[in-house]
Amino acid sequence: MSFADLLRPKWKHSDWRMRQAAAKELTDQALLAEIARNDQDVDVRKVAVERLTDQVVLAEIIRNDSFSEVRQAGVKRLTDQSLLTHIVNNDSDWHVRLEAIEKLNDQAALAQAARNDSHADVRRAAVAKLTDQAALAQVAQNDSLADVRRTAAGKLTDQHLLGHIAETDNELAVRLVAVRNVSEPALLADIAKKANDPDVRRHAVERIAEQALLAKIAETDRNRDVRLTALRRITDPRMLAEVARLAPAGDYVENEQVGICFRDDAGVAALKNLTDQTLLADVATTANYPEVRGKAVSKLTDQEVLLDIAKNDGDVDVRREAVGKLTDQAALAQIARNDAHKEVRRKAVSKLTDQEILLDIAKNDGDVDVRREATSKLTNQEMLLDIAKNDGDLDVRREAVGKLTDQAALAQIARNDGPDYVRMEAVCKLTNQELLADIARNDSHESVRWEAIRRLTNQPALAAHAKSIFLSEAAQASSLFQKLTNKALLSDVRKNAKCSCVRSWADWKISQSR
Repeated sequence: MSFADLLRPKWKHSDWRMRQAAAKELTDQALLAEIARNDQDVDVRKVAVERLTDQVVLAEIIRNDSFSEVRQAGVKRLTDQSLLTHIVNNDSDWHVRLEAIEKLNDQAALAQAARNDSHADVRRAAVAKLTDQAALAQVAQNDSLADVRRTAAGKLTDQHLLGHIAETDNELAVRLVAVRNVSEPALLADIAKKANDPDVRRHAVERIAEQALLAKIAETDRNRDVRLTALRRITDPRMLAEVARLAPAGDYVENEQVGICFRDDAGVAALKNLTDQTLLADVATTANYPEVRGKAVSKLTDQEVLLDIAKNDGDVDVRREAVGKLTDQAALAQIARNDAHKEVRRKAVSKLTDQEILLDIAKNDGDVDVRREATSKLTNQEMLLDIAKNDGDLDVRREAVGKLTDQAALAQIARNDGPDYVRMEAVCKLTNQELLADIARNDSHESVRWEAIRRLTNQPALAAHAKSIFLSEAAQASSLFQKLTNKALLSDVRKNAKCSCVRSWADWKISQSR
């Protein structure tokens, strides 16, 4: 700071910061005007301009100051619309022009800026303040930048022009804004049916209420999302049923844009909110696609309709679904005996309770899975024993053995059946200790013998078996001695077992119990 600074006012100080601070405190418009015109520092001039109110002085500074920051500060203080228009039309800096647009209300000036300004932000700001529909239409159709066109389209009210833009603009964002502003039903319908872009059609559909049109779109539009959008807007049960009958249900189709496959399920989706039994019956019997018929069947309760479908539908899965809903035993028996497909017969069998009918199917059906299903439902022990002994399929016999509880019947199978795993199934259910001991000694298959040993709990039987073990069967001794605890019987085994290793096991077990 020089000595001269002590003698001059602060707004003339040599340090710009002091001048700036002084300007912030001034209210004298003449002094502020002098500073705004003449100070060498842009920040000082800007502060002075921010405190000016004289519109003529502000206009002079805006015209003459070379720094856009000062001019922009001046524009913020302007209220004169003609001056603001002049700035919008002539200032070289777009920030200044943008500031002027924010304060401008003259529609003609705004329209000119919206059409002609070189900077997109200025044009967009002008469009945002425009109400003149002709000017908005011109910008919406002709501006080179999509964002400006989108802003203009968002303010249009001309329905036919909006429809035209929705179908023809080369940017999706502009087309979508246009279609969102369309409210005329006929025009929305036309867009929904004819627009090339599926997103545009979908947005049009979201604004349509006519049920028949929505149903037609849900049935026929080439894009899945458009169809499902239409479907979600259908509330008329008859229209839902119509879509379900005719729309695709489950084809996998390729989306060319993203190169993946998706499931097209409009027909099935149409049934989600359909509860009317008459309409469901119509769909279940007449829909083009079996997936749709099956879904309709799953919601049916009418037994006569279900029986008709269970007997006559050409698709196995649909018949099976209908059978799963049937309760009439006679009808189920008829299907269980007569349907051409094993899965339908098997489903019917799973719902049968009549033991005589189940036995007939268990003995006579030509398919192993159906016979096994019937066998699993049997409770009569004589019937089960008959199947366990005589069925031609081992899995069916095992199923029958697994249902047996009669120990005498199980003993017959365990001693006499040919395949080892059928005998094993019987041994797993035996409780007779003498019989188990006999099987443990004499069965021809090692796994059956081991299962019999595993089920032995009778101490004398365990001891007797331990004494009869030969060296080749010595591995059984460890399992036996885990359960043999009677000391007298252990002593007998130690003295009289045929195999020396068994005698050693007995001696060790006795020593452990002392």
